[in-house]
Amino acid sequence: MLGWLIVAASAFNLLCTGTTYLHNPADPYSAPETYQTSETYRIDLKKGRWCLDRCTSTIAIAKIEPTVITLQDIATPIFDVQAYSVTIDRETGLLLAKLVVRGIESRSVLQCELRPFTGFPAIRF
Repeated sequence: MLGWLIVAASAFNLLCTGTTYLHNPADPYSAPETYQTSETYRIDLKKGRWCLDRCTSTIAIAKIEPTVITLQDIATPIFDVQAYSVTIDRETGLLLAKLVVRGIESRSVLQCELRPFTGFPAIRF
């Protein structure tokens, strides 16, 4: 019985809601635009994979620590993405995300609630 509980605890969804701030540094005098945001993260710690919302494909988890899960941590530019990071505090449930694309910065501060794991897309081959 204990083995099943450990496996169940390693795969879960997080329903995260809060605020996203969008800022264009090219216009230093403008205030950031704010949006209410709701996202669902599917996370499997044992497989080391995660996905977002509709979950059409999974991504490797960057780092799993006792109190912080780092889903993504891109500091080296890839195409138009200059930076992308997503971290979740496992004690408070606070998710912090930062995305910089073509100089436009998006930062999200979301509070997450644990939900049952709804799975990943099937492996095709």
